Amino acid sequence: MKKVQLFEPLGATLGCCGGSPTCEKTDNPIVNEHANVKELERIEAFFTQLQSIDGYFVTLHDPSSDPYTFSRTEAVIKKLQVYGEDVLPIVLINDKIASMGEFPSNEKLSQLVGLDYTLDPSPASC
Repeated sequence: MKKVQLFEPLGATLGCCGGSPTCEKTDNPIVNEHANVKELERIEAFFTQLQSIDGYFVTLHDPSSDPYTFSRTEAVIKKLQVYGEDVLPIVLINDKIASMGEFPSNEKLSQLVGLDYTLDPSPASC
């Protein structure tokens, strides 16, 4: 089974608020730009679909809702200590860094996890 983890920037998880004005803002430009709400929807839709595919164990982690995992994942801790929050998001595959500092395209994510680029890129509904 392939383990795939996404460590999101602080406050990046959309949940069902869809990035509404009532969502708490952060200093991270990945989260605060309106255009990036579409990116968050896209990336969360990709990971949601990946969770339904046999052979993949997929988890998404936000530092505000899952600080324990952030503080216990060695690869993430090391990068945060050196580069700070700007290194997020980080994608780990089998506990090794596959991407950091940006949300990869669906095509790139598919390559990283070993799939043909066929996942539906539309956002998941709440």
